[in-house]
Amino acid sequence: MVSTRTTPYQAMIALLKKARIQKKLSQRAVAKLCGKSQSYVTQYERCETRLDIIDYYGLARLLDVTDEQIIKTLHRYYDEHPIDKILNDQKKTN
Repeated sequence: MVSTRTTPYQAMIALLKKARIQKKLSQRAVAKLCGKSQSYVTQYERCETRLDIIDYYGLARLLDVTDEQIIKTLHRYYDEHPIDKILNDQKKTN
């Protein structure tokens, strides 16, 4: 399993956090809207816990993050970091 501290994951979480802040929503407000605790939001924003794709996409929809923004974030990361380097870096941290 990929660590929650990998840069591509951090980039995807940063996208959610940026959207939350732009919408002027507190962590508590997001937690209430998605039926979770504030600590849930705090933990994923700090990359202390890993969101699965279903939870990530649900939060993205809640925060009006578009599919295009998600894909652009991934493309930007992988354009700057070749996949072979990422895989080698992950092997070193595991």
